[in-house]
Amino acid sequence: MENKQNFLEFLGSDKVKFGIGLAVIILVAGLFLFYFGLGNKDDGSKTNEPVAQENQIEELDADADLVFFPTDFLSPTSAEIVKNVRVTSPEGQVQVTKLLESPKSVDENFSFFQSNFDKNDRWQMIATSEENPVFKSLVAEDAGGTMHIFIEKGQPDDITFLNMSYVLNLE
Repeated sequence: MENKQNFLEFLGSDKVKFGIGLAVIILVAGLFLFYFGLGNKDDGSKTNEPVAQENQIEELDADADLVFFPTDFLSPTSAEIVKNVRVTSPEGQVQVTKLLESPKSVDENFSFFQSNFDKNDRWQMIATSEENPVFKSLVAEDAGGTMHIFIEKGQPDDITFLNMSYVLNLE
C-alpha cells in the first residue's frame, strides 16, 4: 500500500507534470508541422512506397544558444530557463522552444509579455487567451515567424511554467 502511495505521489510531482507537458508540446509541434503543409506533397507522381517523415528533435542545455530564436525577444528577468528544444522537419521547418520557470504569477507573466509585444513594432499580435486564471497564452508574428507563449500555473503555487516557441516561416 505504501509503494502505491509513493507511486501516486511521484505521478503528482512537478517534474513528472513538466515532463508530460514537454512531451505534449513536442507532439503538438510535430503534428502542427506535419498537418500544415509539411506532410507528403502531391507532385503529380503517385507511388505506393511510404515516405518516412520524421522530425529531428534536439534537447539542448538551458544555457545553449538557440539559433533562430529572436535575440531581441525579452524573457522575464526572474525566470530561469529549464530547457531549450529545437525541432526540425524533413522539409526544413524549424521550431525553437524555451521552457522556463518563473516565481511570478500567471497574470504577471502574461502582462509582461503582452506589454513587450505592444511596445515593439516588430511584432503583430495575432491572438491571446487570458480568461483562464491558471493558463494563458499569446501568439504574435514578425517577418520571420510566429511566437507562441503558453503560461501555466505550476505546483506548488509559487511556480509558473513558461513555454516560448518560435516557428520560423518557410521560405
